Amino acid sequence: MPKVLTRTKHYMVARRLRQYIAKNLSPGSEMTTAAELQRITGASHGTIIRALNSLSEDGILHRPAGKQRYVVRELSERPIIKLRFVRHDYPSSSSDTYIDDIYKICQKRNWKFETKTFSRLDQLDFNYITGASDAVIFLPPSEDFPEKLERSMVRAKQPIVVLMEHCELKGIGNVVVDDECCGHLAVKTLADLGHKNILLINDQPRESTIRARESGWKRGMIERFGKAPDNLIFNTGVKSFENAMLVAYKAFSEYLSQYRKHLPFSAIFTTSLPGAIAVSRVLREANIRVPEEVSLITYGGEEALCDFLYPPLTNISVDMTEYSSAAVELVEQMLKEPKKPVKRLLPVKLNVSGSTGPCK
Repeated sequence: MPKVLTRTKHYMVARRLRQYIAKNLSPGSEMTTAAELQRITGASHGTIIRALNSLSEDGILHRPAGKQRYVVRELSERPIIKLRFVRHDYPSSSSDTYIDDIYKICQKRNWKFETKTFSRLDQLDFNYITGASDAVIFLPPSEDFPEKLERSMVRAKQPIVVLMEHCELKGIGNVVVDDECCGHLAVKTLADLGHKNILLINDQPRESTIRARESGWKRGMIERFGKAPDNLIFNTGVKSFENAMLVAYKAFSEYLSQYRKHLPFSAIFTTSLPGAIAVSRVLREANIRVPEEVSLITYGGEEALCDFLYPPLTNISVDMTEYSSAAVELVEQMLKEPKKPVKRLLPVKLNVSGSTGPCK
């Protein structure tokens, strides 16, 4: 297994020198001699030279023609850490939110923030796309990781933090919503209103987050009612990169057409907001009133969007800003202690609104 980048001597010395330059040297001034840097850092001459070369490659230092010593560039960024955000190139508002929030956090920390995109998870060369970064935040699409990708992630030299998807790979950090709690909380909320037949609609590809929400739903149903019937689980069959809302609308319309007189459920939990929007439309077109006849609750991501629907959706949400902060904090921790990756489950909260009511 390759040595973790953050544990190599030249990396640690280069990081220390970035801080030294930022505090002690002005643009255009000569860099401290290698001998003096050896005295300051306690590193060998070879390690110092390699660290200086690294700073030169980053554009912090340069060596004028005919000169032996490096000079601090007049115009240059002087980041302490180089953080790379790797994401799929498929347009996503949630990805944009993460990027905006993490970029702002990096600016305050004097970290260099850059993004890289890819098209296919099964063809992702993780070692190539992470480049010479100090650490990586990886936002994968709604797919399970191919074995080849998992192997390359485990062998990576940089600390890696995975967002959104549950990741149990050795040595990899993970910041993810407490999805099982989400499913459990949905059942508790509806059961407390007297609902027993709670339909679970999986309106996203069945990757780790959706499986965890389903697991929470099952645990809640068994705790309250002693069973979690399979006939109360409806999968829309959506695939990665398909329009989840449109697929859910068509699938649930067909499903509901079988039960025009007697519905087998009195409440619905959708695993994401697009599914809830689709279900709301199908119920409205079938003249089924929400919440008078059917209660509806969803995982909403950012609850503010749910308030724009009618009736406003009762939802389970997570603080997106907290998500981004936790990701950067975990990167910072892993840079200091790369052998101690952590999985952080972000707490969810319930936002009761107009789409849930007592069972009649």
